[in-house]
Amino acid sequence: MLLSIGPNRTGRVGEGYYRQYMGLICFSKSPVTRLSEVPQWMGEKAFGLSGYTGNHIAVDPEAGVFDLFLGNRCHNRLSVVEPAESSLALGLNEDGSGEVAWPDGRLVKSSFQYVHQKDALLHQPAFDCLRSAGWLHEKEK
Repeated sequence: MLLSIGPNRTGRVGEGYYRQYMGLICFSKSPVTRLSEVPQWMGEKAFGLSGYTGNHIAVDPEAGVFDLFLGNRCHNRLSVVEPAESSLALGLNEDGSGEVAWPDGRLVKSSFQYVHQKDALLHQPAFDCLRSAGWLHEKEK
């Protein structure tokens, strides 16, 4: 059962209706790395779960590994900037990180653009840690 959760079954269903089928409300690995909840270093049967607040887990049942992040990108944080181009005027860095002064004077950390940084800040360090511990090996080409 576990090995059948991850494979992508996206396609036409019924009367030509197109949908992305993700099994048990899990995400399959997307061919577009930036849009995937599953790291590219995980296998084709891997799956991920991610929530709006920033919590994330990805599991590769074939390799027997996972990466897990328990965080909250919303509580006492700036998470949306509209229009996005105005983020620099707020004093944020190009990647969306930094702090913004709230009207009451508090400095609030930014999680703006967080979702676009998860590969570098979550998936790659998890891969490096697993590989250095000997739990994960480079895939043979």
